[in-house]
Amino acid sequence: MSRAARLLLIFESIHQVLAAEKALIEAGLSPDLVPVPREVNPNCGMAITLAPAERGRALLALARTPPARTIEPWRA
Repeated sequence: MSRAARLLLIFESIHQVLAAEKALIEAGLSPDLVPVPREVNPNCGMAITLAPAERGRALLALARTPPARTIEPWRA
């Protein structure tokens, strides 16, 4: 079975995750909260995934929120 490609947004704290989730939803996007994958070891245990096609809109929506530590391709 093929894994779907997703973007993984990683933040420094759960507060940043929740602020980003709110901004993305308000922009009409469909973020999913997920546990941070084991191969990624950030300070926060939650991350956001999005469809790759939503990357540009996500960057615009997140311009006023705490920055993501990274936005990387990820296979769920």
